[in-house]
Amino acid sequence: MPLSMPFPTSYRERGQDRPFRLPPSFELPKPQRVAIVYTLQIIVTKSRNVPMIGKKLSREVCMSIHIRYRPRVRPSRPVPDCFSEVKQSPEDWMEDVWITKPSVDTGNEAFSARCHFFFPSVRVFTASEKIPFHLRLETSPLFLHSLVKLFVPQQNPSKIEEVLHVYILRQTTVNIHGTSFNHDQVLGRGQMMLQSSSTSKAVVSGSEEPVTWSWNGNLRCEAPVLSTGFTTGQISTTDYIVLSLLLPPGQLRPDLSLQRAIPIRLATEPWIDRS
Repeated sequence: MPLSMPFPTSYRERGQDRPFRLPPSFELPKPQRVAIVYTLQIIVTKSRNVPMIGKKLSREVCMSIHIRYRPRVRPSRPVPDCFSEVKQSPEDWMEDVWITKPSVDTGNEAFSARCHFFFPSVRVFTASEKIPFHLRLETSPLFLHSLVKLFVPQQNPSKIEEVLHVYILRQTTVNIHGTSFNHDQVLGRGQMMLQSSSTSKAVVSGSEEPVTWSWNGNLRCEAPVLSTGFTTGQISTTDYIVLSLLLPPGQLRPDLSLQRAIPIRLATEPWIDRS
């Protein structure tokens, strides 16, 4: 039997003044299990005439069905294929400039690290498609060496093969009945290629000579993404492109000294040309 019914677009929570957009079905298995579950209850009434008693008898049958609610979200325009298209359509790209400012004294104030990150300006990306980007890092190997000693002292600076990482991270924040925690999941890691225009190989050493390193790369979600980000009164999920200096892909640090988190939105459906 065909059945069709509309879902509401928003709802209100007790004690909240503003409405929330209806969130998708969701489950977080750890560190504590949290879930958003939709159940459709169907009540069927069966009636029949009983001539012997001269009246109609009715009986109700209840059925409950779990529903996976996954609203479709699409980007508003396509993503450029590669960074080389920036000259033809500069409006399709945006630049984020990040200057590292460690919260404590590195003992080497003469140097800094300036990162220029170019990525598609649409900021809404289909989870299954690649996201092209371009990175330029201006610093000195000696400054990076001092950061390693300060923030990751257990690491041998000469053993660090990648000075900069780019990855997609989904952060879920939960605040229910006084219990509050964050859960960070790395969804995909960027593939980067050092450009020939770079002044040298990207290494951490004792050299004070300023260097400029440039990479072209692509990001893609490697983990399945079944829903877009959402916000309720107790649960929210937010997606980021994270730039991480020296630190491997992982959860966001509280001080963000060596990380830059750029909010984006992951879509579940590809862009469609409706022209």
